Amino acid sequence: MSAQQAHHIIPVGVFKELRRDIALYERLTSVFGERDFNNLQQMGNNFIYLYTEQQYADRAAALLKENSAIFGDVPVGGVKHYGQ
Repeated sequence: MSAQQAHHIIPVGVFKELRRDIALYERLTSVFGERDFNNLQQMGNNFIYLYTEQQYADRAAALLKENSAIFGDVPVGGVKHYGQ
């Protein structure tokens, strides 16, 4: 298993619902400028890489906190991913 997994920021379930609501899909595609549904779901800025093991997530969170002057106070990426 990889030490990290890609987590969808806009969840896959949202895209499943969008497939049923064309008007909502049209609004979302206009925001992101992407017309292809699969590209929209898998676009690079819809991911954040999270750790698959808690020990690595804890280390990342500690490093981010120690360097908050650089990274700010949000531990982005310093959490465990529980998805598939």
